[in-house]
Amino acid sequence: MKALAAALDHCEAMCVKGFLIAGVVKQCTNFYFLKDAATGKESCRFYEIGEDVRAYIEDLGYHARSTDESKWNLCIWQPGSQFVGQKLPLCNAKVSRTPAEEAAEKAARVKAYYDRKAAEEAARQAAIDKEARELQEKAQEERLEFQGEVGERTQFRNKLQGKCLAALDGPSGNLTWSDCSDRSDTALWTMRADGSYESAAHPDRCPREGDGARCQREYVVLGACPGFVTWSVGYGLNLKLVDDELACLETWWKSSYDAQGVYDAVVPRPLYEDHVMTSRSKTCHGYGVTWEKVVVHSGGSGGDAPASSTSLAGCPDGKMRLERIPEKHTKMSEALAFRCCNMPKNNIQNNTKVLMSDYGCHTGTYSEAIDMCEEKGLALCTTDQIKEKTQCGSGCLYDSSRVWTRTL
Repeated sequence: MKALAAALDHCEAMCVKGFLIAGVVKQCTNFYFLKDAATGKESCRFYEIGEDVRAYIEDLGYHARSTDESKWNLCIWQPGSQFVGQKLPLCNAKVSRTPAEEAAEKAARVKAYYDRKAAEEAARQAAIDKEARELQEKAQEERLEFQGEVGERTQFRNKLQGKCLAALDGPSGNLTWSDCSDRSDTALWTMRADGSYESAAHPDRCPREGDGARCQREYVVLGACPGFVTWSVGYGLNLKLVDDELACLETWWKSSYDAQGVYDAVVPRPLYEDHVMTSRSKTCHGYGVTWEKVVVHSGGSGGDAPASSTSLAGCPDGKMRLERIPEKHTKMSEALAFRCCNMPKNNIQNNTKVLMSDYGCHTGTYSEAIDMCEEKGLALCTTDQIKEKTQCGSGCLYDSSRVWTRTL
């Protein structure tokens, strides 16, 4: 420390006495002292307060702080100095650091780095696990939602294709597509006691994997039962074959590009657009594998009496609410919340908000909802009326509840 004190005295004397720069004697009010750890070279650095000095201690402006390694063994500044370089203290606060101190500081920095990385990874994994749990819960909810009743006769519409699953080629033919306005038995599927679906036109004949096409995809044909069951992995309705490696029914798709070669959309692959295929992925997730139940007929006689009606969120706004409570057909036997609207007059719909305090907070089956609204001189709201959002905030906290609509 005596050597250091002497060095500081020397620098202070030079600062007070003045020093020669470019033939001009300069005086200073502040100084700092450096000793290079590698060469042992010592130097005094002088500056004036307020002077525009680009003072770099380390190469390329690197500043020696107490949390960083430094090439300098000593870095002292005058106690009265207020000079900072690049908004950081010009030198670190220690008189010197031993190799052991620097090693300890480096170890602490390394530990802090890996601790931070471990915390970030734990947070990332926790988010992944949370998303997986939520997706699994959604899949379970959707599987229950898509379950049918034995004897139920259903049309299945492929969302990408925009058409319905059909058995037009006979009891052993390939499955294809028909317009969903087709109500004939070839476009209907009957739920069996085992939970799978058979062709209404060809009883005891069910969809099965047929001959291979390419790219790990197969044509779907009518064959021995069981056939497909309704399924979900959390992204909507899938039709999964029971005995054929759990493959799902799909429209084989391709990416479409505009005239400038810019990606435009996903469309059915032209060569296979008339065919129903099995999915390449057994996870049943991706383009072409999502379906809708568009029409449900009561079992038995094969009549056209609807067994379901449209339901949706009481106030269908916001992405999260729409994803959680999508519009769908619901069995009329289920009990749901509902909202009543004004009766139309002279065939003109009155969409003025009707406060639920006028008729109360109730749940019920479809027919019960119809009756309770009519008892109050009102009408069960249609899907369009709910979608216009005029009934949002009308009461009972039903904005985030699934509600009946009069629309079949």
